[in-house]
Amino acid sequence: MMDKASGTAGTMPKISGEILRNFPVPVPPSAEINEILRRVNHALSASADTLALLDAEAADAARLKQSILKAAFEGRLVPQDPARRACKRAAGPDEGNRSSWGLCQTRTVSQGKSALKMISS
Repeated sequence: MMDKASGTAGTMPKISGEILRNFPVPVPPSAEINEILRRVNHALSASADTLALLDAEAADAARLKQSILKAAFEGRLVPQDPARRACKRAAGPDEGNRSSWGLCQTRTVSQGKSALKMISS
């Protein structure tokens, strides 16, 4: 086709309607067209099924993530020691106004009163 094009535009030569009308376009037999369409439809159907499965799996993963986070915040992921809990440690003299969270343990002091003791920071 390019050898019949006219013009000097290098990368975009002029191709007339006459050239296009006379250009042979191979067309496969009807049986082959039907087989191609059958295969394409099968592939599109399989693709749609896979996308639906992936959407369902993504929703399951999101629900699982939420349930794990809920269990973590409720303290149900690992055995809990009732004598230990999170507490806020006051800032020391060299730390300015900053404070941090750490793990505290309740201990009994004189006369049955309890106090918190920082065991890690």
